[in-house]
Amino acid sequence: MRLTLRALGIRHHQTSVILNDTPALRGQIKKVRHLVQVTPVKE
Repeated sequence: MRLTLRALGIRHHQTSVILNDTPALRGQIKKVRHLVQVTPVKE
């Protein structure tokens, strides 16, 4: 779980990151969904 958060770029509490939507990314988010909040961003 800790490695998944680091792979997503989340290093500290209350960190915000913007990532491209890919199947691999969705799989990583699914593993830590109880720890993160995902919202879409308008470009």
